[in-house]
This record gives sequence, structure tokens and C-alpha cells, in this order.
Amino acid sequence: MSIGLFIIPEEPLKSKILYWKEQVKKELNHQPYLDHPAHMTIINLELQNENSAISMIKRYLSNTNAFYIDINKNKVFLNDISTSGHTIYYGVDKHQQLANIQIQLANILAKNRIRKNPPNFLLNNTILLNSYQTFGSPFIGSHWIPHFTIASLKVNKDHSIIKEFLSDNDLFSFKVKKISIWRIINDDHNMLEEINLR
Repeated sequence: MSIGLFIIPEEPLKSKILYWKEQVKKELNHQPYLDHPAHMTIINLELQNENSAISMIKRYLSNTNAFYIDINKNKVFLNDISTSGHTIYYGVDKHQQLANIQIQLANILAKNRIRKNPPNFLLNNTILLNSYQTFGSPFIGSHWIPHFTIASLKVNKDHSIIKEFLSDNDLFSFKVKKISIWRIINDDHNMLEEINLR
């Protein structure tokens, strides 16, 4: 079980993400991440004390200003190290406020995280391994690529659905007014709270 801090997309981006999830489901059936809610992950950590962590998160976020995010391009993580598939996603411009929110939350939660040996897929990547050992997640820090995932496709990288998604470049922008806290158990995601930003 872990706790995830998510940004939920506003319309019309939310509908576009759900549209592409449905296209993948029709053509390829079940794929990794396909059944996950439409979201962008800021942090996903295994924590020792959920209630204490939520209190710390709420205290920080309630004093955080709302901000805008821009979708810059439809992209793909080829040979995604987490899934061995090709993960299609909407890329987000990473600005300083967004990067600061992630690092601040990671530092706040550092003492509460569960310390475990890193997964084998991180052992050959120094940047991801250092992030995992420092924060409990491989994707925290300057190397973080904020994004809204559609799914990770276990197909050839030249598959038509990947080509179609990459060629469908709509630009989106919206104001992030709240960040939500989710409990994650495997593919099950349950929202615990939404925190309004200032």
C-alpha cells in the first residue's frame, strides 16, 4: 500500500485522457496503467503512519498557492523501466513551483517513509537509485518528468495506436486549485482527501 499525491485534470484534458484510455481498451484490452484514474502523480510513497502523513501534507498544501500547468506534447516513454512497455502520456511543462512542491512534500514525508531495498530495475540507474534511497521513490527531483499517463502498451513501438496518439497534439492548460491524496493498493486507487490550494 502507498499514498499518492495527484493532480486531477480539468476539462477538456480529462475527457481527452479518458478517450485515449477507451481507444487502448478497445484495441488492446488490459494494459498497465489503463484502469488507473486520470491523474498526474506528484509523489507516490509507502508510508509508516498514514494519518500523520496526511496531516503534514494538508498543513503544507493549505498554504500553497494555486498554479497553472500546460500540456506541452503527446509523448511516449519507450521501454518504460517500470513496465517494459511503451507508456503513452501527455507531457507537462515542469516549472519551478511544481518542482518545488514535489521536493517540499518529499522532504516533509521523508521521515515517515518505509525504507525498503530498491527494486532490481533501479540498480543500474544511479539517478533513479539515489532518488529511491533518499526519498523512497525513484521519480523525485530534477529528473522527474511530470505527465498524465494513458497506459503502458505491451506492443511494438510502431503500433498504430502509439502513432495515432503522438500525432494528436492538442494543447491544454488549466489552473490547479486542489491536490488530492489517494491510497493505492496495486491497481486500486481510492481518493482519501482533496486539499484546496490558496
